[in-house]
Amino acid sequence: MGVNYYTTREVSWSLAHGLLKANSAPVSAPGWGHTKMGWGINPPGLTAVLLNIKENYGNPKMYVTENGCALKDAPDERGFVADWGRVNFLRAHLMAAHDAIQAGANLHGYYAWSLMDNFEWAMGYEPRFGIVRVDFETGRRTPKQSAHWYREVITRNAVEE
Repeated sequence: MGVNYYTTREVSWSLAHGLLKANSAPVSAPGWGHTKMGWGINPPGLTAVLLNIKENYGNPKMYVTENGCALKDAPDERGFVADWGRVNFLRAHLMAAHDAIQAGANLHGYYAWSLMDNFEWAMGYEPRFGIVRVDFETGRRTPKQSAHWYREVITRNAVEE
C-alpha cells in the first residue's frame, strides 16, 4: 500500500440548516509551523496514519510513496541552497516512520518528495519540493543541502537525531 503524507488536517462537523457540514483545519506540531504551501508540519501525524492502517486495515505491506515540503529556497551565487528546514522536516518524518515500525507497522520503504524541483500542477514552478534545485531558465541542477544529508542517511541506513 502506498501512503502519501504531507500534513495533518483536523476534521470537524456541524449541522447547518439540517445539512451536515464538514470543516477541516491544518494541524502543526508545536514549534514546527507551516510549509510554504501553508500546510502544518506534524511529524507525529505520519506515525498516527501508519499505525491507523496497521490497526484498522490488517497491517498491509506499506511504503511512504511521497513525503516532503515546499520551502522558500534561496540559492546563493553558485545556485546552492542551504535548506536546513527541509533537512529537519525529512529527519523528523523519517524518525516518525521509524517510530511506527517500532510499534509494529509493516512499513518497507520511504520516498522523499521530490528528487528535483518540478512543475506542481496547481501552482506552477514556484513551490520547490526538490532536494535538487532546478534553475528553470537554464536547466542546471544543483544538489541542495538536503540532498547531501539524504545521501548520508541512505549510505548509513540510519538517521542521526
